[in-house]
Amino acid sequence: LGRCAQARGDFESALDHAVRGIDEIEGVREQLGEEDLRTSYRVSKRTVYALAVEALDSVGGADRDQARARQALEIVHQAKARELVDRLALAATPAPASTERPDGNLLVEYFIGGTDLFRWSLLDGTVRMQNLGPADALLDGVADVHRGLSAGRRPDAAVLDRLSDTLLGGLVEILPAARSITISADGALHNLPFELLPFGGSLLVERFDGVNYLPSGALGSIARRDADSGRVSLGIGQPDRRSSPSGFLSRRYELGPLAAAAEELDQLQAWIGSPVEVYTGAGATEETFAGRYVDGLRILHVATHTVLDEASGSSAILLTPGEGSDGLLHPREIARLQGTADLTVLAACRTAAGQDAAGSARNTLTGAFLFNGI
Repeated sequence: LGRCAQARGDFESALDHAVRGIDEIEGVREQLGEEDLRTSYRVSKRTVYALAVEALDSVGGADRDQARARQALEIVHQAKARELVDRLALAATPAPASTERPDGNLLVEYFIGGTDLFRWSLLDGTVRMQNLGPADALLDGVADVHRGLSAGRRPDAAVLDRLSDTLLGGLVEILPAARSITISADGALHNLPFELLPFGGSLLVERFDGVNYLPSGALGSIARRDADSGRVSLGIGQPDRRSSPSGFLSRRYELGPLAAAAEELDQLQAWIGSPVEVYTGAGATEETFAGRYVDGLRILHVATHTVLDEASGSSAILLTPGEGSDGLLHPREIARLQGTADLTVLAACRTAAGQDAAGSARNTLTGAFLFNGI
């Protein structure tokens, strides 16, 4: 019904149908007991959230720009947070989305609708919403850059220029008030290193104190703790390769010893300059990780192999098996712990592996740690 109203040009009615549809989706989903049913039901209904965003883009006048931009951004936050929770099989419902950001931190959020790509910029309480036009051609450029980088080739400068014009166009005017930038990509946009994009006569990475990424801007409202709050740092890795299944996986994937990982962990105390607990060999178990992580850490440094889990398609951190664990730390297990760390270092290969065909980064090790609010 919403699509029919949209086709007639009745965008107010289309928005009404979409919002009612979202409420119905959430209500039905809460009644589904099985994880697979919840996930497939929710993911298959993403188009309803897209319809709401498209309708908000078309309805209202200049006097309503701020209100509709905020409403649309909250819908996007709801859609992304729900997908993240479903992919990681969490029982918790996402907290209400917030459009509050630290002063001077520019949030740039992207969302792929039915056909168009939408962008929000949020700085010092002001939200701007923009329809960037058809997404397909732009995503072709993203794929071109990603393929080149994967093959060790320098990206085509003309392609980077076109991507920058579309993705970052219009942001230069609000730069003077921004010190850092947080980017929340969507779909295949996760494959693009935004740092490489030309921006205002230089590269994006050269214009800000920091370039950060989040699966959803709603997660950026999590309060950061003081670095000197007394919490310790944790170093874990170099598991016992003689034990099974770690030994079996090491042989299967031909994983060699990690001499540099041992050196990294040995040097943590000197690098960090605060209390550090280091666990290697028989002590580097999932139980050790879980027990320390849920207490909250200043810095978490993981130095070990990762292996690609064929069942889920994501990478898992290889640790030493414990009494009740197999030594494989999966994204879902990390997210369920709901631990925290001010900084997480994943010194391992393929920590962002696990993207689906649409480029989603939710079912990844990095996505799981980001969900916990690092």
